[in-house]
Amino acid sequence: MKFTFLKVFLVICCLGLLTSCDKDETEEPEDKPGEIENNGSDNETEGSDNESRITSTFYFHATIDGKEVLIQDGKFVGSGISSSAGIVEGGYVAVESTILINPVEQKNHAGFGIIKYFPNNSVSSKDKEAMFTERAYVFGKKTNSYHTGFDGAYVHYLDENGVNWRSDYGSGDQRGSSFEITEHKAVQDFNAKYYTTAKFDCVLYDSSGNSIKLENGVCKSRTLAH
Repeated sequence: MKFTFLKVFLVICCLGLLTSCDKDETEEPEDKPGEIENNGSDNETEGSDNESRITSTFYFHATIDGKEVLIQDGKFVGSGISSSAGIVEGGYVAVESTILINPVEQKNHAGFGIIKYFPNNSVSSKDKEAMFTERAYVFGKKTNSYHTGFDGAYVHYLDENGVNWRSDYGSGDQRGSSFEITEHKAVQDFNAKYYTTAKFDCVLYDSSGNSIKLENGVCKSRTLAH
């Protein structure tokens, strides 16, 4: 898609990256093989009851392809916001999304977003804010045309091998899937206007059309930059 305007806000709140460089800090013991980390870095285990391990305000937690995935804001991971908009055939598209990301490693990133098409060639900040409400959403798809893309939510996940998976890749078939924003509240945060929580079950596809199942997904992150 060719955008005439593309603006990306990416807010990385990793104060731990700075403190970890403090020479006076006591060196942490190395993790034992098979031990679950709980320091805000990316985690994957199989079939464990793990909600008690969520220690951060912002996190992505789901079972993907049979494996637990827990990515939470902390020492190496930050909660970010991505905002893009541009002209497409017959109209305009805006995409507002969240991401839990390690800015050093190009893997183990995840989040969700909302896609909205407009018949005119611009979008206001009020239009973007209206994209997020506490309700159930259908799954959307971003294309280069107002007539073939459709409004809705999407989920994205960059796995440990650097493969990008999205609910709107491939066929985008989401029959039997669900997505709901369960909490969306205004906050006093220099980095964002809102904190938003979503719950979802869906199918993720890579660029080749391969698919994996995501179950019991929950993500809480910052949304809508100032």
